[in-house]
Amino acid sequence: MLAAGIKAPVPLEELESHLREEIERQMQSGLPGQEAFAISVSRIGHPETLRVEFMKTAHPDRAQLRRRAGYLYAATLAFYSAAAGIAILKQDATLGQRVLGFSAVLTTVLSVYLAWQIVPRLTPVINQKFHGVAGMLGGISGTVWFVAFVYLILPRFDFTPGQLVVAILWATLPMLVLPTVSFLEIEKSEPRPTVS
Repeated sequence: MLAAGIKAPVPLEELESHLREEIERQMQSGLPGQEAFAISVSRIGHPETLRVEFMKTAHPDRAQLRRRAGYLYAATLAFYSAAAGIAILKQDATLGQRVLGFSAVLTTVLSVYLAWQIVPRLTPVINQKFHGVAGMLGGISGTVWFVAFVYLILPRFDFTPGQLVVAILWATLPMLVLPTVSFLEIEKSEPRPTVS
């Protein structure tokens, strides 16, 4: 079992317990020790098959992880949309500024949705390391962009309150869309267990 990759103590103890029980049953039926052991081992299963089964139970379902990430993103976008809508409506903004503000919110929500739904179908399967690096780079680049916008671009302009809200809403678009890459391909990036 150790050679097959089952190293955690709990599964090993559980397997040993089942093996001992099966050997005892076989010996009670009249078989000698060696034969009882051989039959018991064959009934428990091949080590590689058992390793695959333990892997399935040890890791959460990929579809379930994707759903949880989707709920988290939906809650984040709902909060963002509500806060942005309140900010747009509370400002003394022109109709054009309100339209631009709500366009920024709609563009952000649709971009995240499209990235979530379409990009995984169009991209090839990538390994988990590359996937994690791409997600981290997306998150970092979105955050760096927003910080640069706040500290380098905003101070150079004299915005009215309505213009400021619109500018900030458009600036948050990359910060919310780029990290979406970190959740893409959750189901496809994990290596599939194979039985030999």
